[in-house]
Amino acid sequence: MLKSKTAPGGCAETGARLIRFPWPEPGPYRRIVALAVLVTVSTALLLAHRYGNITLRIGDTDDAMRIVLVRDLLHGRGWYDQLVTRLQPPQGAWMHWSRLVDGGLAGFDWLLGRFLPAARAEWAMRFFWPLAWILPATLAALVAARIVGTKGAAPLAALLLALDQLPYIQFLPGRIDHHNLQITLVLVALACGLARRRDALFAALAALATAVGLAIGIEALVFHAVIGTAFALRFAFDRTSSRPALAYGAGLALGTIGVFCLQTPPARWGLPQCDSMGLNLVAGLAAAGFGLAAAVVLTKSRAWPVRLAAVAAAGLVAAVVYVGLEPICLKGPFALVDPRVGPFWLDRIQELRTLPAQFAWDRHAALRFVVLGVMALAASAWLLWDARPRPSWRLGLLVALVCASLAIGYGALRMETYAYWFGLVIIAVAAARLFEVRLRSAMIPSVLVTALLAPVFVTLAVDVVANEAAPLKPGPHWPRDQCFDIASYARLKTLPPGLVLAGIDEGPHILANTPHSVIAASYHRMWASNLAAHQAFDAPPDKAEAAVRALHPDYVVDCYRIDQKLDPASFGERLRQGVVPPWLEPLSAPSDVLRVYRVRPPKPAG
Repeated sequence: MLKSKTAPGGCAETGARLIRFPWPEPGPYRRIVALAVLVTVSTALLLAHRYGNITLRIGDTDDAMRIVLVRDLLHGRGWYDQLVTRLQPPQGAWMHWSRLVDGGLAGFDWLLGRFLPAARAEWAMRFFWPLAWILPATLAALVAARIVGTKGAAPLAALLLALDQLPYIQFLPGRIDHHNLQITLVLVALACGLARRRDALFAALAALATAVGLAIGIEALVFHAVIGTAFALRFAFDRTSSRPALAYGAGLALGTIGVFCLQTPPARWGLPQCDSMGLNLVAGLAAAGFGLAAAVVLTKSRAWPVRLAAVAAAGLVAAVVYVGLEPICLKGPFALVDPRVGPFWLDRIQELRTLPAQFAWDRHAALRFVVLGVMALAASAWLLWDARPRPSWRLGLLVALVCASLAIGYGALRMETYAYWFGLVIIAVAAARLFEVRLRSAMIPSVLVTALLAPVFVTLAVDVVANEAAPLKPGPHWPRDQCFDIASYARLKTLPPGLVLAGIDEGPHILANTPHSVIAASYHRMWASNLAAHQAFDAPPDKAEAAVRALHPDYVVDCYRIDQKLDPASFGERLRQGVVPPWLEPLSAPSDVLRVYRVRPPKPAG
């Protein structure tokens, strides 16, 4: 049998060269920027194609409420006036949301309004705002991968981020809530905290990202605390790191005070808060920042045990200040909420579901988190073993964030996105190091193996096996999103402005799509009104009229596709069955998704 020979320079030799082709040296950061732009453009196009129709509804309840706040700002409401008078009138509800996000959205809307009609400008703002944050988030993630990993880590991280859309679940068109900006600022703080050059400048930028991120929302407090702790411990064990620790400490304290004063009305500067940046958190962060700065100044020439004791004392003082100003905050952001609202409201909030609960609700999504978690933990363990006996503090910081995000994501669905960002970065770092050892950094095989073993594809394989072993039983399909369609509110919008008694989920959409006010909405600071509204719907038919009239509504509105957890014999359930009491006047057609009733005037006594 004849053996074919390949001439020099033939296909076989060319193929061999391609297989052996190594990763180029990292070079300037403009390559990282180019990769980030490429990932951003491809991801944005995919998200726009799949989720780009934002004309049907104004997102979820938080997106609807945010657009109400933005419109109020654009129509002349004061910067410090955060009292929403259309919520539970006449007292209104003071929103704890960040004015920085409201202002950014309003400013973007105003700028677009210079070139577009008002309605189109608002649409463009809702469409492009979340997509715009993909670039800085991706760039920060790739920078972190490059700094922690070998020369192939950033390109492999870009590949994983381009293949998987779950990291961008908070970046979809129309998603104008604060989560996308929060995620971006955590990633920026991480990338700046890992900097190798001009580390003092980047430490100050990391502190500013933390200050702004926590002013926007405190959900990511643990991640920022981990990053801040890395600065402190780095100084404690290495006195040459005094400059970045000093810059971070001073920047954190001054930045927190600055953004707090910028977005918080002066009359509320002295109030502690459990659900947002209040006096207690500001004082705690200022104590931590100034304490770290003082520790650097006073102990930088001392031995490491003294430095460690100094930074530990600063952290302890910060914790005591935070807890001492409002001890009840140890119970979490819902510490002041009546537990009676749990069964019909808080316990049903999707973004607060635990991982076990998510398995019953969406097994595929739960499996994706599990697969990502297993792969990220395996990558972390292998990198720590490979770097023994002294892994770098940068690797330790990334691993700590991976572990923290997985633990928090297990307890709350809305925090899983952080795990995807940190997890994909650590997997890319591990893959690049493994291929450097096993494949001598051969670029093409590294890319192919990484793509085939990406978490998104591994999950598909696991999902197939799971479905074969335990097929999912189809459950009842309720198109509840129609309750939030803009078209569903058309009839209600034409009625004279009044006060509406409706379910908690419908409240923000009524504000966004009609001129009416509402008694209930999905915000824990107005839990008393939410409880009263639920009790009115849940009242026995013979007591319902008194319960409803006590709330003084002009209209009663219900979407029968939303489960309100009512007693089967209650007024609300009977109303859904078509039993309309004489004190209500139907105003909607039987085919309407949203059922609207006018509350008739009470009959004269006697």
